Order: sequence, then structure tokens, then C-alpha cells
Amino acid sequence: MDKSLIKWLSVELFFTLNILVVFSYAILSHDLSQALQLSESQVGTLGGVFFFAYASALLVLGTLFGSVSTRWLMFLSAAISSMGTMMLGLSENLVTAVIARILMGIGFSTAFVGTVHVINREYPEKFALMTAVSQSFSNFMGALIGLISALFPILSEFRAPFKIYAALLALNALLMLLVLDGDNGRKTASKVDKIRTSPRDFFGIALIALRSPQMWICAVYFSGIFGTFLAYADIWDIVFQIRTFEHSGATAAMINSSLPIGLTLGGLVSGWWAERSGFVTPTRVFSIAAWLLLAGMSLHPLSIETAGFLMFWIGFALSASAISLATLPLHLPPEAVSIGTSIVLTAAFMSGGILSSLVGSTLDGLSLSEFSTYQTSMYLMIGALSLSCLASFLFKGKSPRQQEAKINQPPEGT
Repeated sequence: MDKSLIKWLSVELFFTLNILVVFSYAILSHDLSQALQLSESQVGTLGGVFFFAYASALLVLGTLFGSVSTRWLMFLSAAISSMGTMMLGLSENLVTAVIARILMGIGFSTAFVGTVHVINREYPEKFALMTAVSQSFSNFMGALIGLISALFPILSEFRAPFKIYAALLALNALLMLLVLDGDNGRKTASKVDKIRTSPRDFFGIALIALRSPQMWICAVYFSGIFGTFLAYADIWDIVFQIRTFEHSGATAAMINSSLPIGLTLGGLVSGWWAERSGFVTPTRVFSIAAWLLLAGMSLHPLSIETAGFLMFWIGFALSASAISLATLPLHLPPEAVSIGTSIVLTAAFMSGGILSSLVGSTLDGLSLSEFSTYQTSMYLMIGALSLSCLASFLFKGKSPRQQEAKINQPPEGT
């Protein structure tokens, strides 16, 4: 089997396990709160510490790709994730659960940026497509676990699933230790330029990323799209389906799974489109479509029949965040792509957390059994998507070298 494919599969497995743990936690959070006798605010604390640890570790660990061993960085990340997940499965009180969630946030922080790093090194010519495929496959597995749990009560108790995930993460850590590159970027794949990363070089590379307008445009776009997804998934969750439409838990889980299914198919379509014609046009079309869908939902109440249908299409439209990362290899040197990706993802998670909190605050003191209550929370998400739509028109689909070559190209017929 091709070595590049093996490396990608090993990190993709880590990213997929990350998504499965996140989806399973959402499904099992009610059982966890009952088993540990947690209040609503304490459950919120568990979610908050995870995202704080994730965003903080991402900004630190994500920037280390290319300056330290990819093999050891991913191995340690998966090992920490495994320890945190096992601790959550064994937890008996809030303190243990909080420590577990912090470890999980730190460990999983490198899952996506590590996948992007490996793709950039092993498949630079197919960066947008492979990034979209990676995101789509992980989202599909998340949707699948949601559907299975709705049809079969395999996720009725939280301890066993997290112990199983912990074991799989430990095996995945060993796999990455065996197959990933053990160098720190000095012995790079032949597909990218050599990277030399002394401490002075590292800060210089980081400065290159920070000075790139396209990186900040990508951060705005990614934050608006991904932040909206986080806020939407957090507010319009299984509890929303049960309270508003009086669904059973199984039916609510099935409807909710239409969101990641939409993300899966949309990611494949946007990746295919970006591969054929560049990433700029699909980022514009998908962000505008998401804006129109949410604007429509804010004006008209949903029936039971249309709830799952629109959940699917909103997921589909919000799937283009990953392909926006294709601007980074075009406008940054190879050794700065991982740092730029980490900055973009950190901004996205922080923005998503702030947006989720703001959206949640709009529901305080209101009836959560009426659809109109949830419509009031849409305007903040629409505002975030507006920024993404504007940013999509600032993307440059060609690198500076390609633009210069086009300018210097002699006219046809000369």
C-alpha cells in the first residue's frame, strides 16, 4: 500500500475518533449528568472547559508541526486523548470529569490540524479535495453513530463507549508512532521544500503567516461558517427536537443526524468542485446558500416534516469551511501552512464558543417549547455568515507566483 495513503489513514483515524467522541458525548451527556448528579450549569462547565482546553492547546501544539517530530506530536496527542477519554468513562464526580475533559481537549486539539499537515506534505496537489474528503468521512461516521444510536440502544450508558474509544485511541497512537515521519521537518517528503526550523526560524515563519492577508481572510470565513455550525448544533439539538416537536429521543437523534449527513455530502461536492475549478467559487456559493437558508428559517416556522429536510441542507451549505484552507498553501510557504491552519482553527473555535454563548443568552427566560423562540437566535448566526460571505469575495485563487506569471505571459498570437 502507498506510504502516503497509510500516513493519511492513520491521522484520519485520529480525526474520526475525535468526531465520534464529540458526537457520542452529545448523545450521552444526559446519562452522564444523571450518573454524576450534575446540574445544567455543571454540564455546561464540562462543555466549556473542553473547548477552552482545545482552543488553547491548538494555538500552542498546532504551531509545532514542522518544528518537532510529527510522529511524536501525534502519538502524544492521541495518548493524552486516550487517557482523558478513559478518565471520563471512569469518572464518579464533577472534578474527575472536568480533568478528563481538559485532557480530551488538549489531546484532540491536533486531530484536524495534524490531518491537514499530513495532507499538505503528502498530497499538496490535491489539498482541497483531500481536506474535504477527510472532513466528510469523519462527519459521516459521526452521523452514522447518531443513526445507530437512534435505532439501537447501544449508547444508553456513557461509561462503556468512552472506555472503548479510549482503547481505540491508544491503538491509534501506536499506529501513528509506527507509520508517521519521525523527523522534525528536516527530512521532508520530496513533494515539498526543505524546512529548517531553529527557534529563530520558527518565529520568522509564524510572522510570515501572521502577515498574510489571505490567512486572516480565511480565518474570518472559517470562523463565520464553523462558528455558525457550532452554535446551530448546540442550540438546535436533540433537546430542541423533543421540546418543540415532541419527538421521541430516537426520532430526535435521527433528525439531528441529518446535519452531519449534509456536512458529509456537501464536503464531498465542495471538494470535487474545488478540485475541478478552484476553491473560490464554491466557498462563495456555499456561504451564500447557508445565509439564505438561515434567513428563511428566521422568518417562517418549521413543520415537523421540514425540520430534518432543512437540517440536511444547512449542513450541506455549511460544509465548505474546510476547502477555504486551500488558500493557505497558495499564499504561504510550505513550512508556514500548519501554523496558519492552527491560527485559523483557533480563531474559529474561539469565535464559535463566543457565538454559541451569545446565541444561548438570547434564549434566557423564554419558552423553549415554541419554535419562534429559536428563531430569535438565528440573527446572530446570520450576522456571522454575512462576514463569511463578504470574506469569500476577497479570496485569491492563484498564488502570487501564478498571478505574476499570468501578468508576464505574452499576448496570444505574438
